[in-house]
Amino acid sequence: MANGYGGARKGAGRPPGTPQTSAHAMKLARGQAIANVTKQATEYLESRLIKNLINLGALADGIIVKDNGKPAYVVPPDRESNVYLTNRLIGKPTERTEARGEVTIKIVYEKRPRVVDGSVHEEGT
Repeated sequence: MANGYGGARKGAGRPPGTPQTSAHAMKLARGQAIANVTKQATEYLESRLIKNLINLGALADGIIVKDNGKPAYVVPPDRESNVYLTNRLIGKPTERTEARGEVTIKIVYEKRPRVVDGSVHEEGT
């Protein structure tokens, strides 16, 4: 500027290549928060894993009590629990899927030279 005030001055501002501290701090804080939540969720699920498996097995088998000396189901066996446990143990089988509707297939032919007896011929010659 003509009066010597304001404008860009030599050496002013943040040096090139250094991260902005506020944005950098926010990225670090976000990453730490995600890591903390992931750690807490993992610890919670690990602490409940055995209990959940026992409950799932009970659902799969059903819960039987004695009623007048005869066994009776309080909770009948659950088919979905059995299917889930089986799929987890031996792998989920492939399922047949069917697509309906119109399908457009685009075929693109590439013009290639023809080789006859070691010599190259352009197509149509």
